[in-house]
Amino acid sequence: MKDLNENYMIGWEEVRMALREVERLRESGQDAKVEVINSIATTKLRITLRSEKELEEYFNSHLRRMILDGLVEDSSNVSGRIVIQ
Repeated sequence: MKDLNENYMIGWEEVRMALREVERLRESGQDAKVEVINSIATTKLRITLRSEKELEEYFNSHLRRMILDGLVEDSSNVSGRIVIQ
């Protein structure tokens, strides 16, 4: 099995797939999470997610802010990695 700590991803779909693996690892007792960096022109947001539910909650909040501010997001600005402790 490859070292998941070195598994970098780009885009929300890859983050979602990684979260499925993280949920499986957490069910087996391992402390795993996905660290996500969302880089927009003027800001860099770093978040930690442990489940697809947390991702959905982030999307709901983030999408609402984007709509209110009239922003458009490019998914290629999103990167992340799985962290197993």
